[in-house]
Amino acid sequence: MWAWGMPGALLFGIGAFLLNFIPYLGAITGVVISGIVALVVMPGLFWPAMVAATYLGLTSLEGQIITPYFVSRRLQMNTVVVFLGVALWAWLWSVIGMIIAVPVLVVIRVLAEHIPGWEKFGNFLAGDEPPALTDEDEEEARELVEAGAAAEDSPAARVVTAELLADHDARDAT
Repeated sequence: MWAWGMPGALLFGIGAFLLNFIPYLGAITGVVISGIVALVVMPGLFWPAMVAATYLGLTSLEGQIITPYFVSRRLQMNTVVVFLGVALWAWLWSVIGMIIAVPVLVVIRVLAEHIPGWEKFGNFLAGDEPPALTDEDEEEARELVEAGAAAEDSPAARVVTAELLADHDARDAT
């Protein structure tokens, strides 16, 4: 607002800060107020439209990219997961959903770290790189796929792959 020559730029900053806590309606209210004040203060329609567009652009940038990025980094969460989680919960429960979205994701991530079998999901939520497969894992997977593909039908493929898995488990145990 200061760059556009608007009066009370600090007041607009404080107002934007406070309106940021009201999802959707806060941004709309800020755009409308800045546009109306610009209409009164500035000549013509172009400059007030630019003031309102700047407010809308900066609010959108902050709400859709900057905040999810820093929240995800601070909580060590996948940025896209945080953004989609907030959007989903906002769609389901509006403001209350947006408030509980990130804590729910954090709880799910912590649970995934402590529940056997959920480690990969926890890595996904945390934005970690998936663990690299060893050559032995790739070999075992290739054998399973080839054995299942060579079987005549689905039940035969299940039997063949179960036998291969049992053989691999027996070799790993020794």
